[in-house]
Amino acid sequence: MGVGHGKEVGMRRGLLPAALGVWLVLPIAASSLCRAAEWEYLGSIPNGALVKSLDVDPAHGRVLLGTDRGYRILELGSGTWLERQTTDVMGNYKVNCFLPNETDSLALLTGRGDAGWYGYIMDNSGLTTLGPIILSGWDPPPGSGPFGDILGLGRLPEEPATLLACTASDGVLRSTDDGATWDWAHIFLGASGCDLDVTQDGEVLVGYGAPSYPYANHGIARSPDGGDTWEEIAGDMPCAAYIGDVEVDHADPQHIYARQGGIWEPADPALGVYETLDGGQHWTQILQANCMDLSMHPYDAQILVEIENGTVRLTRDSGESWEDIKGNLPAVGGASRCAISSTDERIYIAGSTGVWAMSLHPTAVDMMPAIGSGPIAYPNPFNPKTTLAFSLSRSANATMEILDVQGRLVRRLLEGGVRPVGAQSVSWDGKDDSGQMASSGLYLARLRAGSESSTSKLLFLK
Repeated sequence: MGVGHGKEVGMRRGLLPAALGVWLVLPIAASSLCRAAEWEYLGSIPNGALVKSLDVDPAHGRVLLGTDRGYRILELGSGTWLERQTTDVMGNYKVNCFLPNETDSLALLTGRGDAGWYGYIMDNSGLTTLGPIILSGWDPPPGSGPFGDILGLGRLPEEPATLLACTASDGVLRSTDDGATWDWAHIFLGASGCDLDVTQDGEVLVGYGAPSYPYANHGIARSPDGGDTWEEIAGDMPCAAYIGDVEVDHADPQHIYARQGGIWEPADPALGVYETLDGGQHWTQILQANCMDLSMHPYDAQILVEIENGTVRLTRDSGESWEDIKGNLPAVGGASRCAISSTDERIYIAGSTGVWAMSLHPTAVDMMPAIGSGPIAYPNPFNPKTTLAFSLSRSANATMEILDVQGRLVRRLLEGGVRPVGAQSVSWDGKDDSGQMASSGLYLARLRAGSESSTSKLLFLK
């Protein structure tokens, strides 16, 4: 299915005549405005940790971020982070998934894996950094070998003491005593349980497969009775890769989305996002792409966001159309994760460049151009130094670069980072990034703010 792209509005400024008959400040500004709201930078990932998971807790208004060093919680009411990271660089505390408790904001289970890829579940009651382990890959159920990372967690709504966990080695585990003891509920032959979801009426769905091995056993298993019996519901969906995400419309459990794709998956037209309206008998591919992550709005099943390497896409109509909303995000890699929060109606992205958020419903302020004016150089022509003045209509990530007339980078004057609203300036001393004096001639000063850019000509004389 084709991807819908945001409209762009171009603006151009003409040349201004200066004294002595020379055409000087020449803001021939080329500017583009994305119709989507700008992404807001919320902070870096501490200690160089790697993002493993991103989820929302709508019952308590929180965003949950798992890394290979522990987890962080963003309290949306106050905008503050609760840090639960360790400094251990061996990957012993990676958090792959979360299971909050709707009635107790301090109760939190985390699905984990250690440096040896053995899985375990930790009880972080009280939102502790580390807590008691209630399921350990070192001490698995009798008759089974050690299991891999815990990749999905669920709890039966009508039987809150019944927990389920899918593992990266062959199956689904179940506890009927709130984690005190565990047994295998289902085994996948030569495949991992990759994602687990529990519907409001207690059905359990598990996406499974073998990453990077397209000929393995891939699919979706459903249990209508809390894990006692299982059936395959991949139906007519061509399974070219593991099912990494299963999203269920909790208003209609027959309405399900599934994601195929991953960072190491071979190219295949079957990769993408699929939808079923009949519980898995018939599936329709609503997006063809090698999707790395998929998230559904907790209360509106028409709204989905997905990440492909280098791209973020949003649909508000169950995949009838998709909009590229990457905007001013500096990078979106295969290790990035996405989530949609119903608390503040925002999309969250976490990856190597930090944590970012964007409104689902852009306002007039969000759509206001970031660049108010500039860059305007004075003096111009100049020797040996000129000042580049500009203003921002709203705070935004901004860079200022000097380019030659072929568009090659000469000097980076602003490295990026959020700049405040208002008039500001930066100077150029005629040197390139290596500290060498540039040749005399014509140069371009390019200001970027958010998804916009504005360019002016400079004349350097010696």
